[in-house]
Amino acid sequence: MGERAARRFSIGLDDDNVPVFGIANDDVEAVMSVKWSSVAFVRGVQRKDWVVLACKDARVNEPRADDPVALRMWLPTSTGLLDGWIGFTEIETIRFKETTIYKGKPIASSEFLAVLPLAFKGNWEKAAEVPVEVKK
Repeated sequence: MGERAARRFSIGLDDDNVPVFGIANDDVEAVMSVKWSSVAFVRGVQRKDWVVLACKDARVNEPRADDPVALRMWLPTSTGLLDGWIGFTEIETIRFKETTIYKGKPIASSEFLAVLPLAFKGNWEKAAEVPVEVKK
């Protein structure tokens, strides 16, 4: 997925410190029509950080394929956005919630749409070093 499409999604924390994956309210039906099986926060692949949704079997009614068809949707994040999760990689689940965009910010509903396993992939040892020219 490109950056424009990725803007329709957000990540954050619920009031009880459980991670939340926000889906823009007018995209919920389409996104939730897929039977997602897990989510991964991925750092440093192709010089970007990603939120990856995985589905073990994307086949629908009367499938043409006999065997399951896996699907992954890669959503690019702003560089460094996932750095806030360093040190919290023991978290095991993430909630999907419908969000409304208000003045450019996502506001999550109180109800959640799904709870899925969350994995951390890539380098989670430490945040990337800030280049010297940025420090000045």
